[in-house]
Amino acid sequence: MNSEFSYLKDLIEIVEREGKEHNKKKLWSLIARYAQEKIGILAKDDSAKLIAEVHELNLEQYIRLQATKFYEKFPLNELKYDLVTDFIQMEHCRRRDDFEGFSLAVFQQLENVTNYLFTEKNLWGKAKELSQLPMFTSYSKDGLGKRFGITLGEQLMFRKDSNLDLRLNEFFNKESINVNFLIRFKVILYFIYFKEKVTSISDWNQVYALGYNIYLSRNRNHRGSINSESQAIKQEIITRSRYNYYLLFSGFLADFFQKITIAFPEES
Repeated sequence: MNSEFSYLKDLIEIVEREGKEHNKKKLWSLIARYAQEKIGILAKDDSAKLIAEVHELNLEQYIRLQATKFYEKFPLNELKYDLVTDFIQMEHCRRRDDFEGFSLAVFQQLENVTNYLFTEKNLWGKAKELSQLPMFTSYSKDGLGKRFGITLGEQLMFRKDSNLDLRLNEFFNKESINVNFLIRFKVILYFIYFKEKVTSISDWNQVYALGYNIYLSRNRNHRGSINSESQAIKQEIITRSRYNYYLLFSGFLADFFQKITIAFPEES
């Protein structure tokens, strides 16, 4: 690291400790002026390097500010440091067009909050208590208006079952620590995202599908393997359309965390 860049780095760290935004803007303008002056007296190769290094530092500060603002009002303070760190990694991956790294960083934020709320709010116990109640009502496809209920237990088990009572007992005998992410995620969606008021199966499926797609994309990076042919096909579709999914995953993350923030205002 050359001495000019070291000096710039020190200046930037001073600026970031300044609490007043008005003063901070003035200090940033001074840094820009200094950089321009140094570029004028440096050799061509050195000046190009300095420009790149200053740009990288500015980008780093911008991403950190972006992450801090994103989680500024998030109520679960004990999770904020890890969430901000993963958000910064997410944005770095987006700028490098590293979709697998991006998906992993998105998933880690989603998983962190899902696991925390699932455990701290004892939602497994609550799900067991309400497992046989309809979580929403759907209409039959014959157009005759016949209605049928889908219970929370059936939705968590991924199926309807004629021997439901027995299956539910077996299912909920699992210790909460052994419940996999997708089930935990469904529990969080039902009790916190939807606040136990799912209006239609299409609304539910739309939200769940985004979380599931994040999970699938993370698996491609994290595990290096897949569980089924259908998952492999879905992963390929997502990867081919990754520029759309950069936006979809970011939008879902913002929506999900907004719902958490609204659900727990007393903890902010």
